[in-house]
Amino acid sequence: MTWSDEWEVEWGAGSDLNLITRAASRVFTRLRTIASESDEPSVQDVVEWMVEQLQYVEDTVHDVQWFAPLANAFGAQLDAHGRAVNVLRGGQTDDEYRATLMAVYSSLSQRRTPTLLLAMLQLLTQGSDTTYDYTEYRPAAFEIGLYDVTLARATLIESIIRRAKLEGVRFTMHVVPDTTSAFRFDTPGEGFDSPPFGFTYTLES
Repeated sequence: MTWSDEWEVEWGAGSDLNLITRAASRVFTRLRTIASESDEPSVQDVVEWMVEQLQYVEDTVHDVQWFAPLANAFGAQLDAHGRAVNVLRGGQTDDEYRATLMAVYSSLSQRRTPTLLLAMLQLLTQGSDTTYDYTEYRPAAFEIGLYDVTLARATLIESIIRRAKLEGVRFTMHVVPDTTSAFRFDTPGEGFDSPPFGFTYTLES
């Protein structure tokens, strides 16, 4: 099998991106060997041109492989997106990490309004047992309650909300990791006297 036949097989139907990049690397080496062994300037020029074209293809493949659109990204692709905005995975599953990054991208690219904050909270808690409430105190404060959430997830959500809120706006987040075992005041009568007790983040800018 000649190198051109091998190239055709590697690029054939059903090949994956890793095979493409490995094949391109082998072709680069062989083309440069041809150029170094030839005394004809025209041959060297043609080979160098081919190398440039193949390099362009490999770069494009790399971009597709590692920088897929966030909605379709998985695994190392998501990690690449996270590094771009300085938000590391930290043990999150692909679905959790994708939702986190979508919220971060939204906070960076959209107008910072209460509507955006609510959309981000919905995104960050979807598919989990976590619930939330949101209370706005005009003109420049709001409070978020997070219930049935791990401390690690609550800390992550707090950091994203802090990034998304307008500067100068006071932000308080009340966290209850487990509502079934949280302490409440309860005197005789229907219902509880108070919401479940947790801990509170208070942020001011």
